[in-house]
Amino acid sequence: MSKIDLLLTVNQAATDTGGLEAAGEPIPIMVHYTGDLAPLQAAGFRPRSVFGDVASGEIAPGQLQALSAVPSVVYIEGPYALSLDLDVAVPEARATTVHNAPGVGTPPTTYRGRNVIVGIIDSGIDYTHPAFRNADGTTRILSIWDQGPVPVPPPPVGAAPAGFGYGREYDMTAINTALGNANPLSVVPHQDGSAVGHGTHVAGIAAGNGRPAGTFVGLAPEANLIVVAPVEVGDIADSVRTSEAIHYIFTRAATLNRPCVINMSRSSNIGPHDGTSLLERAIDQELGTPGRAYVQSSGNQAAFLIHTNGTVPANGAFTARFNVPTPADPTAAIDIWYARAGRLTVTVTDPAGNVTAALAAPAANASAVGGGVLPSGNQVTIGSDVDRNDLNRDNRIIIRIDRNTAAAISNGNWTITLTNTTGQAARFDAWIERGNRNRIPTWVTPVGLAQSTVATPATSREAIVVGSYITKTGAGAAAGAAGGGIAATSSRGPTRDGRVKPDISAPGEFVMSARATTVTAATTTDASGQYHLLAGTSMSTPVVTGAIALILQKNPTLLAEQIRAGLGATARSDANVTGAGAAPNNTFGRGKLDVAAAVAHNYAAATNRNWVRIRSELYNWTMSPLPPTFEITSNENGQAVIELAWDPQAMLAPSTGYVPLRYYSSDRRLTVNINRAAGGTMAIDIPEQSIRLTNNRFQWTMPQALWDGYREEMNKAMMTPPQSTMSRNIYYRVRFTATGATSPLIWPPDSSFQNNPLAQRLAIIALNRAPITQVAPDQPAIDAMDPPYKSLLLWLWQHLPADHADRVSLNRLFSHRFFTNEIETPIRAKILTLWLFAGPTSRNRLYQLLDMRFKNASNVEMTILKQADLRDRVLLVDHLLQMRVLVPHPDLPGVTVREQLVDDVITELMDPNGQVNQGQASTCAPTGLQTLLINTNAAEYARLMKGLLSSTGQVMLANGDTLAIPPGIYQAARYAGAQGSAFFVRTNSELAFQSSILKYAKGAAFPSYDPAVPNSVNTVFQATLSQGLTSAEMERALRGLFGRAFTTTVAPAPTPELRNAFVQAMSGSREPLMMVVHWNAPAGAANTGLHAVVALRSEGGRVFFKNPQYAGSRPPTGAAPNSSVANPPRRYDDPTQALESMGDADLAQWIRWFHRPA
Repeated sequence: MSKIDLLLTVNQAATDTGGLEAAGEPIPIMVHYTGDLAPLQAAGFRPRSVFGDVASGEIAPGQLQALSAVPSVVYIEGPYALSLDLDVAVPEARATTVHNAPGVGTPPTTYRGRNVIVGIIDSGIDYTHPAFRNADGTTRILSIWDQGPVPVPPPPVGAAPAGFGYGREYDMTAINTALGNANPLSVVPHQDGSAVGHGTHVAGIAAGNGRPAGTFVGLAPEANLIVVAPVEVGDIADSVRTSEAIHYIFTRAATLNRPCVINMSRSSNIGPHDGTSLLERAIDQELGTPGRAYVQSSGNQAAFLIHTNGTVPANGAFTARFNVPTPADPTAAIDIWYARAGRLTVTVTDPAGNVTAALAAPAANASAVGGGVLPSGNQVTIGSDVDRNDLNRDNRIIIRIDRNTAAAISNGNWTITLTNTTGQAARFDAWIERGNRNRIPTWVTPVGLAQSTVATPATSREAIVVGSYITKTGAGAAAGAAGGGIAATSSRGPTRDGRVKPDISAPGEFVMSARATTVTAATTTDASGQYHLLAGTSMSTPVVTGAIALILQKNPTLLAEQIRAGLGATARSDANVTGAGAAPNNTFGRGKLDVAAAVAHNYAAATNRNWVRIRSELYNWTMSPLPPTFEITSNENGQAVIELAWDPQAMLAPSTGYVPLRYYSSDRRLTVNINRAAGGTMAIDIPEQSIRLTNNRFQWTMPQALWDGYREEMNKAMMTPPQSTMSRNIYYRVRFTATGATSPLIWPPDSSFQNNPLAQRLAIIALNRAPITQVAPDQPAIDAMDPPYKSLLLWLWQHLPADHADRVSLNRLFSHRFFTNEIETPIRAKILTLWLFAGPTSRNRLYQLLDMRFKNASNVEMTILKQADLRDRVLLVDHLLQMRVLVPHPDLPGVTVREQLVDDVITELMDPNGQVNQGQASTCAPTGLQTLLINTNAAEYARLMKGLLSSTGQVMLANGDTLAIPPGIYQAARYAGAQGSAFFVRTNSELAFQSSILKYAKGAAFPSYDPAVPNSVNTVFQATLSQGLTSAEMERALRGLFGRAFTTTVAPAPTPELRNAFVQAMSGSREPLMMVVHWNAPAGAANTGLHAVVALRSEGGRVFFKNPQYAGSRPPTGAAPNSSVANPPRRYDDPTQALESMGDADLAQWIRWFHRPA
């Protein structure tokens, strides 16, 4: 099994480690592992930083194979070489507006990065430069970690930072001591190691303060800095120590409890380009914390012919030629990736026609190394991996060419021949590693010249990746006609797995910033000689980094994903952006950075409006042959993946290769052989499982073969000595992607499993009896019930047959994880009482209310049965219990027992998307308000229903006003229902709410009922059936229902500005919003109408909403998922949930107004 990164294998085979370490020196590596570090350390690994399930450190070359043999090691990655990739830039990005009064936002405020930390990982910094010093001459730099060798003799200050053991750390005190010395370098001997002062220039763009006066201010001139200068060989650092630099900066910022954004203007052409390298995994692991962001240059490779792709035909061959210039770097490397099903044999031919021996693809999960010394003296080393045991499991070929005994690598055209040994065509991508730009090979006929040139680690999923556009020429003059266009070198997407990169673009060609005193290259300087021009994504990236520092000053707890979304939502577009394709595109990303808009932006709440839960049907299970069942519930439908593991660490670091069955994911085929406890083997082959929620839930029974395998492992674990590491627990979680969503929800999150043996799990009882027989009643809750109800429930428990629907529903209550773990005994007693008195439909579904969640004022999540109403703060369970003793309104048709009313309300609470609708009536506004209230506060809805369905027919709203049903409405509805009218489909509670809210919102405009006037009842009924609400009336209804102020944003006609205002409001709201759009015909048409919908989320350039025209349980004829409909142009995303969506561009032509909480 291949656990060692192929690049590391090839470099070792080529007799050195890529020029980054001397022969025999420890190798810096990153290790993906499970469990703890002790077994790795015993094999010789010396860890320095830990990123979840990835650790960085070093190991002696001779111990690498021993480390790979450790069972808990998943993958070992060696060091990748990372190469270095303000005058007009600041106003161009609209940062000046943020710096200077009056500022941005409401009230207007200026932001300059105060109390935010900007981390710089680069060639170092000229800490003596005025741009990084306060007015009193002291430093703004909190610390510098110089990872290079300690100078001889060692300086009087500094030491290796704790936990890392190499390099030298200089804190603020040491730097200020140096600045007070006539010879600062005698105290802190740190300098910018780049010939162009790269790190100093980058730091000046992100956070320079413009000193001396009259020079060039950076984006965040009042931020503090932490600087790390990685070990370098010729401006090239390595990925392992870079990961440690990231960890160092974020750890220091966390110690100071301050938000932090890191800038990285280095990258590599080597790697999978799909976000799965261990450096990228480490970056992603670091960014799940509020107040952190990581900004990465996309790279400067678009114009340098470093990427190509092609398709090797089935049982055929493909040749790709690359040219080696004169002079050439002494080493060249090419990285080729293709899908795991393929099998490619490779040969390399030099310009003289000499061919290496063919290297065939090895067996699955294996590596092969071949090549040799050609007659020219050049050495060619070829490595090949198949189905490698890391995160993407794709196949890989690496070709390394060394000059070896020759004076240089042979110049001219070399040829790579790939031969496909399978009957299926194989597509590949290939990248040439960078070096000295004018001395590296280039593809002779590349496919897609600039595409997929985005570098590693810019393909990280969590990094914010930046492209560069032109504002100036190399001499500093305005760019003229070229201004605003993308830089020719700015690397472009997509990633190899198809994601759009970069995320955003900023000015980077050419930028004036701080010049280090050590600069030796010829550059254009300003009059002071302390600032100079440089260009590239290295320069555009710190523009975005500084902008994020300003954003974090205003919003210090934002997550990286929120920041990315905000940058995209506020990005500017022009003809250059749209000329590269509809945004987001793989040239500019979402567009051009607009700092003022990004800082002023109302950022989306961190809490996703969607939720998903998974639970086992019973809390405990037995070792009987019957496999367990799990139920997934969510507030939306979508696709789910179930993950199972027999210890928490395996859930955090999935791996099936070294211990069969330790981890299982339903979206992958599982094929393993395990040893039986009694001898022999058991073959397990389980295909991928498709899990799609309908009606907001899915019941999944574990495949019998998987359960049988677990039972065998448990039997072996109970042997003496144990023959398996399995405990009698199965941990589980769900990854859920809602319909139309762009990213999955994961529940429980990683934090629930970290060092937590009590995480979400199914406990296994070592009995071979039916699991249902092991459920015990909740005696404390039963004892807390009123005596007559207690006796009745116990009698039912003892006498109902085990398969009776009521007994099964009680089992589900007693065994529900949330029932006993998060609900107090008195409330559990109330739920059991409600179970006794609910109607048969609700009784059998009551346990599902435990899965419906809300967050209280303290942001604690719990079942909606514990939700308090808005006015009296009475819990939902109490309102439902009180409904069983109310006196129903005498006009209610067909209500013979009060339990039917409880059933009505519970049905709508559990499925407002599938039940609540306007039928054939024109009452979209009150229907939408009903859906909004149920989704926002179910207890308040039940409180209102308790009054409206009672003999009084009225109730007090949250704001103190009275809400009353129109007199005679129930009688009229009964008559109309018999005639097959629009109200025939409605429940009593639906009719009560919608008619009363219409009457309340319209006030005197609603017709009154006078028994003495003929046909008066029908007048009221027709008004209820056909009348909508104006924007003012809807606002009045919202204020009354929620007891708080609402604002209405309305325009005479749809406009892009109104659309933008709505999308921003939607992104910043934790609750759904009411939106009104033109319907049936465009605005201005004679037959246009207005229609109210409940907007849920804005995602991926679309707004998703519930359409109250129909119940999800009765979707329109022909409304297939993902089908389209006109007027307005929209998509049926999930008709069973009444879920539709409209593109942002279309919304600008149809939206009329919207409401949001003030």
